Amino acid sequence: MHFNLPDQLALEVASYDKTRKRLAAAMAAEDKAMGKKKQTYPNGRPSNMFPTDIVNDRTWSEVVDVINARTSKEKCHLLTRPVLGEDPKPFAVVYFIRQLWVACWLPRRKDDGYIYGITIAFRDTKAARNQCTERYFLCPNHLGKSMFDHTGKEEDMLPRIKDGRSYWYRKSIFFTKDELVDGYTGNYWKSVTSNHDVRTYGNTYQMSKTIRSWEQELIKGIPTFIGGSDHTYFARMNPANCKFEKIMSEYYSRPKWHPHDTDYVHDLDTIINTLRRRFRDHCMSDFFEAKWFRSLVAKAMANTYSIHEKQTSSMQYNREALIQPYAELYQFIETVNDIKSIYKNIDLNLIHSRYDLLKRLNMPGVHSDTGNAWIRENLPVESFINMFQSYYDREIKEDTYRTPDNKTGYILIYMHLYRDTYQMLTQCIAGQRTDNLKPKRWRLQDWHDHLMAESWKLHNPNVDLPQKLFPEPIQVRKYVDLTWDDCFDMLPEEEQELELETKISFFQPKDTHQLAAWGRAVRNCVGGGHGYAEGVKKMKHLIVLAMVDNKPRYTVQLTVDNGIMNVNQIADIGNRRLDDIERDDVQEAFSYALQKRTQQLN
Repeated sequence: MHFNLPDQLALEVASYDKTRKRLAAAMAAEDKAMGKKKQTYPNGRPSNMFPTDIVNDRTWSEVVDVINARTSKEKCHLLTRPVLGEDPKPFAVVYFIRQLWVACWLPRRKDDGYIYGITIAFRDTKAARNQCTERYFLCPNHLGKSMFDHTGKEEDMLPRIKDGRSYWYRKSIFFTKDELVDGYTGNYWKSVTSNHDVRTYGNTYQMSKTIRSWEQELIKGIPTFIGGSDHTYFARMNPANCKFEKIMSEYYSRPKWHPHDTDYVHDLDTIINTLRRRFRDHCMSDFFEAKWFRSLVAKAMANTYSIHEKQTSSMQYNREALIQPYAELYQFIETVNDIKSIYKNIDLNLIHSRYDLLKRLNMPGVHSDTGNAWIRENLPVESFINMFQSYYDREIKEDTYRTPDNKTGYILIYMHLYRDTYQMLTQCIAGQRTDNLKPKRWRLQDWHDHLMAESWKLHNPNVDLPQKLFPEPIQVRKYVDLTWDDCFDMLPEEEQELELETKISFFQPKDTHQLAAWGRAVRNCVGGGHGYAEGVKKMKHLIVLAMVDNKPRYTVQLTVDNGIMNVNQIADIGNRRLDDIERDDVQEAFSYALQKRTQQLN
């Protein structure tokens, strides 16, 4: 049974009506939400975080309003002063990041007694504590040391004060030389804690750009170190960091031979003893005892200290500038060590006389007892060094795109060709192929190419090739103002009266090693692969080689089909293809050679 109640009676019993109670609650919540005011200061409203002579209260109130109104990526504000005829100069910056307010400023006058000031603050709420339970103002050079620590005891925390109706953790610090000497040299204006690091990418990119403008103004009057990736601006404010020995012990300026766990000592005997420990081979003893070497070290020491004095007088001390004198010396010693591992009793005066060359070579450091012994017995040391000089001169002349080494300051030549040559030498010795290891002349490229041929023979046994067409070389001659046809069947007495224009000798390679040697001479792949030798062995094609005026020149590939010989390709040096005139000229000469071969067979 149902009763439809009149409206007045329904209102009287509305407190019993489940549906109308639910609707009424929803309407009340909606009315409450519509009547609720938007929060004006979602990030809080701290009192002035600057000294009043830097930023007055009215300006501060405006800054707080601006930051509260901005999105999380843009909660940063730069304060500047107008300068007549110049761009406005930043003097303060404020930002809000992960519940933390940070305000940084520069002193109004140089004699105010501090370098810069910073105030940090966060409201004592659960949300803020989740983000701000950190260690504040970490000391870069002392692990675990910080000014304030919210992860430990209460007495180590920031002071807690009442600001308006809320409680805040807040502290202002004036950074002077005393704080810097104590080790607090971090870039705290953009990294108060590890959780509040303003990075140059991601969500804090725009914020970092604003802070960078203030940072540039801060460091204008501060002497700094540059060089390397260390961006601590205040290291030079601590006198202990400016000592020469201290700087030379650090990563960016430490000599290459110096142990990383010991302090640099600017003493001649100490440096030479350190070098002795680095290069322990007994053959280096006389080198380190030479008077001229002691003079080299002393000169490098003096030059390094002179650079230090020059850098000290500059606002920006470039630590990497100290590297050059010792880097040059070390490069020279490394090269000498490589040479003396072969020529243990080399005349030290010869080494000294070639200082300018040896300091510019970057040796590969490849050694073996057998390789060193062979070089020592077969290659005079003067020729060895002259070989390097010729190679260096060629590389410098041919490769004009090389750039100077960033440590020594001049172009270094890495001896990769010598490395490959040495490795092939030891391969030939190990394979007992030692009869033909010397080149015609001691040039590094010649020696390399010669050993490449010999080492190739180790892995490629020599196989005879058929010489059906030209078992012996056929030479044809062409005379000035005559065609090849004119020159055919010319009598010897007629030839004596004519001026020779060119002579071409055609022949077939007698074996695979001769074919490989030809390929190296004309710089193509006919002897190194691609099945050319295999095709000759199986008589799929012929390879005919042509020497022009007694020099290797043309490589000709031929096939025979139904009694007709076809020229597949003619390659010049370096696989260059011939133009039509050149091709016709070679084919005419080859036709002339075939006729002479036919005469031989008849």
